[in-house]
Amino acid sequence: MTADEIARCLSKHHSDDFFMTQVKTGATYGNQRLGIFDAIAIGKSYNLDIRGYEIKVSRHDFIRDAKWENYLNYCNRFYFVCPEGLIDKDEVSTGLIWIVNEKIKIKKQTPHRSIAFPNDMFLYIVISRLQSDRHPFFSSEREYWEVWKNDKERRIEFGASLRSALGRRVNFLSAELKIAISKMGSMQKFVEDANKILSDLGIGSIYYLKNYLNMRKEVMSKVDNSLSDKLGDAIRLIDETRIKLAEIKRLT
Repeated sequence: MTADEIARCLSKHHSDDFFMTQVKTGATYGNQRLGIFDAIAIGKSYNLDIRGYEIKVSRHDFIRDAKWENYLNYCNRFYFVCPEGLIDKDEVSTGLIWIVNEKIKIKKQTPHRSIAFPNDMFLYIVISRLQSDRHPFFSSEREYWEVWKNDKERRIEFGASLRSALGRRVNFLSAELKIAISKMGSMQKFVEDANKILSDLGIGSIYYLKNYLNMRKEVMSKVDNSLSDKLGDAIRLIDETRIKLAEIKRLT
């Protein structure tokens, strides 16, 4: 069993209390007496009740521990917590808890001791571990749940609307894709037929024809309208003559 698993068992046991792990007893720097609880639990009452926990998962760690007494000034009850059987109750002068089947079993109870309010530890918790309220702010738990419910309903409505819109968009794009694929097949057939005709006329392919037409357009743009008309008629006549010559050539 790991220290994390033991801490989770303690957290479940203190679900109604303020529970926190790795809690320092004061400021980090310049504090030679700094200690770090493996976990603490504070009862939600003005009658101060702080329980400090030191988690042990090996005999070696337990035997070498010489700092645990420094924690006594910061908690009303102190417990060693370990897997079942790791530490015997006669080995400790304070409280002892075993973790058995993921539940706590108090092997040795420790009495509640009065202590001076641990200002440094609480200051550390407030400054370093707690978070400020963030908007939205709520004046009561009821108000919080009302806002939560309304927000959830809006999210569900938005999700349904988005799902419907995406469905329509997908159907539209699917139909467009089918049309595009169909047109692509027809265009491919047209290109093949055009290339064959142009090849028979000695032009080469439809891509050369495109360059040919672009050249004609460039020439047409550089002459005035009257010459343009005449030049256009001449080009059309040449094209018609070329086609007729090609047909005659093919027939003979």
